[in-house]
Amino acid sequence: DVWFSDSPEGRSALPCEIDSWIPQGESAFWVRVPKLDAKTCIYMFWGVPPPEAAGNPWGDYAGVWHFNSFTDGQFEDSTDNGNSLLPNTDGDSFETVSDISRIGRAKSGAGALKLGDYLTHVAALNGGKRGDSSLSGWFYAPSYARKTGLYYFYPVMAETSFDQKGWYCESTRPCEMHLWSKAAGAQKEFRSQIPDYRFEWVHLAFVSDETAGCWYAYINGVRFGDPIANETLDTELGQNLTLSGDYLDELRLRTSPSSDEWIEVEYLQGAD
Repeated sequence: DVWFSDSPEGRSALPCEIDSWIPQGESAFWVRVPKLDAKTCIYMFWGVPPPEAAGNPWGDYAGVWHFNSFTDGQFEDSTDNGNSLLPNTDGDSFETVSDISRIGRAKSGAGALKLGDYLTHVAALNGGKRGDSSLSGWFYAPSYARKTGLYYFYPVMAETSFDQKGWYCESTRPCEMHLWSKAAGAQKEFRSQIPDYRFEWVHLAFVSDETAGCWYAYINGVRFGDPIANETLDTELGQNLTLSGDYLDELRLRTSPSSDEWIEVEYLQGAD
């Protein structure tokens, strides 16, 4: 038993998750602390049971994927929501690697992953507000391959392939970020040139705020470009989440719009 507390006596157990466990080596844990400043102390206990169950540290998320293992044809969700990521194409398989990763292990392989019937979880977790979402993660692409290289990324996908909406980045020269909407054969698209992040890990985040009526994009914890009005591209959260890329790590999904500060903290958690 390993658990954590913010009191030296261990009066309560902080929500935590084992990211990796190596009995004779270095192990990694995720611990949710109520406050973090220069005076914060966190205590680790082992060999004795906690005073109560520690709980899950990811209560603010609809899905969190560490990509530590591809088991039974899926990447497990670390939240209590059971939102596993599945291969977009039946029969596809993926590897997890530690030599090229951001934290622990990472997903390797260019095939796409999907989160099915996402609207069910939106209705349950977010009061049916289809337009509110936040998706963030670490991406690495050591290639120039169009779309399947640098951050081919669909955070939102509508119910059918004929009504597709989402973000992606592609590694054509120059590298570009796209927000696009395709319905009934008509496509609208916003694109903006971005710095060339090939051959290094980059943290990307995409936020849709239904109340503000805007989309926001972030690169390495900093908002990039101007907000894009929802009506510009008629975007809304769709049924399927589909994404792909050479390497993915620490992907997180919320059914609420994350703040600038929240995105910055997510970036700092994995930054050097």
